[in-house]
Amino acid sequence: MRVKGKARQWSAIATMAAVAMLVTVSGCRNELMDLDVDEPEPEAYTVTFERQGGVGGSTSVTATMGQPMPVAMAPSKAGVLFDGYYTSPNGSGAQYYTAAMESARDWDIPANTELIANWVYEIGATGPAGGIVFYDKGEYTDGWRYLEAWTADEEGIHQWKTNTTSTPGTTTGVGSGYQNTYSAMLGTLHPAAEVVRNAAHGGYDDWFLPSKDELNLMYENLHEEGLGGFGSDVYWSSSEIFEDGAWAQTFVNGNDFVNDKNGIARARAARAF
Repeated sequence: MRVKGKARQWSAIATMAAVAMLVTVSGCRNELMDLDVDEPEPEAYTVTFERQGGVGGSTSVTATMGQPMPVAMAPSKAGVLFDGYYTSPNGSGAQYYTAAMESARDWDIPANTELIANWVYEIGATGPAGGIVFYDKGEYTDGWRYLEAWTADEEGIHQWKTNTTSTPGTTTGVGSGYQNTYSAMLGTLHPAAEVVRNAAHGGYDDWFLPSKDELNLMYENLHEEGLGGFGSDVYWSSSEIFEDGAWAQTFVNGNDFVNDKNGIARARAARAF
């Protein structure tokens, strides 16, 4: 009987110990469940701003992956309007800030990145070479969007061509002046084109004699608005019409007409950007 009593006593002790262990383990589990699990910090990247000649505004921000772009200030630039920040020049690529410097999309580039400002030129604004903007086609294609005219005529009056032979390859449309001047009219037989090719206004040497339609835009968008310093003169375009004639325009009333190639007229340089 004494042995059985001791067995019961040890059995009771073992049971109590087991219960205590279960309570302890249960408590530990509860404590483990109550522990906060550290969440990984969202990835952050430095975004710098290339202002493209603008001044003021923010120079950089810290963008968080998957979050809207942080608050930042817009730059300014005389004569042009800010259009936002993009991943590529000329408003191409992805836009991350609007013109009002609001977030255009959540940050999604896993790297430190430079965003590039885009500027919108209005007609009459000063272009990059110091000329006057007279045309905006609305988007960048073929490497350009705008046309600017130099602020003065080239010196002197010039023939379109020194003889009356044909000059194949010229056209009249907007965007064709450069090709006319640097391809079809290349050489010394075309004095009006040559004097413009030799121009280096505003540090740029890619000026050309405007096509018929480009010259008319100069008349309508600049001269008619009192801009550009044009005289009441006849101006050459770079567009041939006949073997012995090319398109010219009088800035007295805007009429275009066929002028003899070996006649004389003024030349006003244009460039695309």
